[in-house]
Amino acid sequence: MTPELAGSVQTVAAVIYRIALSLSTLPLDMMEKRSDGRFAAPDHPIADLLDDVTNDEQTAPEFRFSWWWDFELWNAAYAEIIPGPRGAVDTLERLDPEYVKPFRAPDRQLWFEIRAHNGRPRRVLHHTEVMSMRRPPYRSDGITPIPMWELASDTLAKAISIVRYSGSFFRNSGMGGGLIFPDIPPKNEEQYAKFLDIFRKDRTGFNAHREFVFPFKATFHSTSVKHNEAQFLETAREVKFEIVQLWGLPPHAVGLLDKATFTNIEQQAIDLVTQAYQPRCVLFEKTISRDLIVARRRFYAKHNLDPVRYGDLKSRYEAWAIAFHAGWLSVNDIRRMDDKNPVPGGDVYGFPLNMIPAGKGKPGRNGTQNRGSGDRRSRVSLESGTPPDTKRRQQSPSIAAKLIAP
Repeated sequence: MTPELAGSVQTVAAVIYRIALSLSTLPLDMMEKRSDGRFAAPDHPIADLLDDVTNDEQTAPEFRFSWWWDFELWNAAYAEIIPGPRGAVDTLERLDPEYVKPFRAPDRQLWFEIRAHNGRPRRVLHHTEVMSMRRPPYRSDGITPIPMWELASDTLAKAISIVRYSGSFFRNSGMGGGLIFPDIPPKNEEQYAKFLDIFRKDRTGFNAHREFVFPFKATFHSTSVKHNEAQFLETAREVKFEIVQLWGLPPHAVGLLDKATFTNIEQQAIDLVTQAYQPRCVLFEKTISRDLIVARRRFYAKHNLDPVRYGDLKSRYEAWAIAFHAGWLSVNDIRRMDDKNPVPGGDVYGFPLNMIPAGKGKPGRNGTQNRGSGDRRSRVSLESGTPPDTKRRQQSPSIAAKLIAP
């Protein structure tokens, strides 16, 4: 198994493409921790590097796409840190994982050997010169990850065999092989070879469904196995599910909807974010913090998962409406998340009138809390268990009784 062969499997390419495209286009911001909260830090030297332009040849989404493609195929991704006008981290240049070999020096320092390739000489870089992200399991040295294409070699081999078989089957126009039993055998090997050559030429390719006349009397027995008996489609489908599971994605992410229903498709979409995207985002953020940021206690990188978390427009607006009415998002907070300019007076946070701190309500009679005039009739007396109005009527004679009283 090779990385090129693994990447040629349709399901593998679909899985990696979905992960790389989704994560490379997520907003990635530099944040600053302050005593009064956490705020965006657009002026940080590496802010543009992560979300705009990474080097002279790649935008940030292009670089991050190749980064995630390497990581999902090799369980490792590397980039050379190049200093420049912006400081110690000016640009990032991708390093092909196929030619990168991590090793430890006698002093236990981590180094990376970049083997010669594409006309470039061999180089050795210190770990402070390389941005690296690696995922277990590791080889015996404890620092070199085992590539995914190697871990999943058996499953990928099945997928490749299915593709090759189906290609061979359709190249022969669906005609399978068989055995020919001639009543009068050919006289020599030359006649055998000549007959087989004519038979294969006239019964394969574009001639597969044309008439063929045996030059002698013979019987043909097909040796092909019917696809429904071999469960060809079922096997191909299960191999796809195995590949998706290896990369930790829900099947619907790559169009496998066999086990999806109207009741669980929404939950699968949530699982895609919480179980597939979010762990990878955290891993990338911690890598940035370790390799690119000096003041790690003050600055950090953070993905904004809202674009994939909210989903459709209606769900996004409903979530914002709940946050606005609950009082923890203002109009301008919401407009900023939707890439709209703030409006005058939009930084005011509302507070629902029916929400008050516990124990701050005006005490009513019998020790009950007055929640408002709407609750007065339904409040129950703590002494008798009857509504206050009923108790009052029982204690005080009615106006009619007073009029007829002697």
